Amino acid sequence: MSGVKYSNKTAVEQSRHYGHLVISFSNLITFVPLFIAMPLIKKERFSDGTEIGIWEITEDSAALESMAVLSGEEKELLATFRNETRRTHWLSYRLIIGHMLGHGKAVVKYLENGKPLIENLPGHISVTHSGSYSAVIYNPQFRVGIDIERIKPRIENVAQRFLSETELNCIDPDLRMEHLVSLWAAKEALYKLWGKEDVEFRDHLYVEPFVPGGTQDVNGLISHYGKGGHYVLHFTRIADYVLVWTAEDTSLNKSTQI
Repeated sequence: MSGVKYSNKTAVEQSRHYGHLVISFSNLITFVPLFIAMPLIKKERFSDGTEIGIWEITEDSAALESMAVLSGEEKELLATFRNETRRTHWLSYRLIIGHMLGHGKAVVKYLENGKPLIENLPGHISVTHSGSYSAVIYNPQFRVGIDIERIKPRIENVAQRFLSETELNCIDPDLRMEHLVSLWAAKEALYKLWGKEDVEFRDHLYVEPFVPGGTQDVNGLISHYGKGGHYVLHFTRIADYVLVWTAEDTSLNKSTQI
């Protein structure tokens, strides 16, 4: 992809003592307040077992760590993070995983390319973080991918490196910045699902034309040296962020509260 490839970045920012767990499903976003002493947890699960959680980070790393159940190995890893942003991003998505799979039960490891995996439980997981948010998607059977990005002008600097000429020609001039960020997030989600290091965003990942904004489903394509397939990309706008997720199973049209 002309030099643009996915890298496993962990980063975050300062926050306050209380936060929110934001649950995203199909065409609904629910903000659920979380309190350290008495956490109020709401989960949404799709018909195939997929779960998605989004954390709005308003806590500092000390507050997040006080809520987390970490193994000795995880505590050692956390101690290596000197940057406050990195610590809060990492802790917030570890808390989401705990809410989904049980605090202290999921052993998360990372492949050399940065892709996370749950070592002791079946299923697939993908994580993302940007600015004030982190998010996790989990499925017990199917591969998944998720990405959240803040809408910022700097996306212009790399647009020609991750989009084909056809995609560039379909950009809405009135919503250009949001459109570019949405396409980047969509291709990140596809990349994370596919899990191959040599994927070039411009040549191997394609998103059909769409008008950005709100909640919508858009078709995406992975074409990687004769392999790949079609995937449904689920877009949601949260404040000045764009969230995109996808899963191998495209029948994710029902959810139930648990």
